[in-house]
Amino acid sequence: MQSNPVAEGHYRIRKAGAKSDISKSIWNGKKCHYVQIGIELTGFANLEEAMEFVAGKDLVADRMSLDFGMKPAEPEEEVAEEEAVAEEDDAATA
Repeated sequence: MQSNPVAEGHYRIRKAGAKSDISKSIWNGKKCHYVQIGIELTGFANLEEAMEFVAGKDLVADRMSLDFGMKPAEPEEEVAEEEAVAEEDDAATA
């Protein structure tokens, strides 16, 4: 199995089929998602787990990553706080 390395500072999330060499080497021949950083591959059961793995790392999705161009989800606490501030602003202007 040969894989092209991902550029430094980037990661790639991809999907591997059950019969692929990648799946056989990192996920016991089952369908999986995987994260590639450099030439290192790490398998995951689903896209969400793969995205959690790269969250907080100072890396950017490359063009071939399944999550390229997606905004990371905001933590629920921040969303709730922003909604509360917006409601207060609406009440003050009414």
